[in-house]
Amino acid sequence: MAMVNISKIGRGKGICYKPPKTILDIEVAELLGLHAGDGYISCGVWGILCNIQDEKMAQRIVVLVRNVLGVEPCVSTRQNTFEIRSGQRQAVRFFSNYGFVEGKKAYDVQAPSQILHSDNVEVIKAFLRGLFSSDGSFSFRNSDFSCRVDLTIRSKLLRDEFVELSSKIGFAFNLCDAIRVKKGFTEKSAGAFFNANLTSKKCVLRWMTDVGTL
Repeated sequence: MAMVNISKIGRGKGICYKPPKTILDIEVAELLGLHAGDGYISCGVWGILCNIQDEKMAQRIVVLVRNVLGVEPCVSTRQNTFEIRSGQRQAVRFFSNYGFVEGKKAYDVQAPSQILHSDNVEVIKAFLRGLFSSDGSFSFRNSDFSCRVDLTIRSKLLRDEFVELSSKIGFAFNLCDAIRVKKGFTEKSAGAFFNANLTSKKCVLRWMTDVGTL
């Protein structure tokens, strides 16, 4: 992965390098997965947020924006997050072509139909990797050496599509509906979050090897 010096990237200057990619390849799928998790379109601007500790993930997003959207993004920090965004029309139009619309999407976001209908295993893995990098987690417990991966999101539809796509590459996720994690305890809360998880060590290790995370 090409390294990007985030600290030297500031306000965007509206630079366009080339038209956006039109073929659904691995880079496109990964960026679509990242957007489905933590991206937004608001007031004619596309953007995505990631934790300030995830600098390598931010670097990867900048590379994807350049390669896929064909524009130079603006990168800034606020509170504990990196914000990577572009107000170029071609960037917003790219995501519109995959079914993403302007406005709040947390509860009704879904995977692009182009991803759901793809038979390309590498494209499916790339989308899953992008989405898992945004909204997934890996945990390990020293006491019994158990481990698990979780995807926890507000959109039940996207959770179910994540599980469906994962099944195409040989993973059977467990489902847990309407949960909220608070102060270390799991509380039932109607319509809060929807979870998919793997708890088998063998499956977790295979997920991290075959799909992975940014």
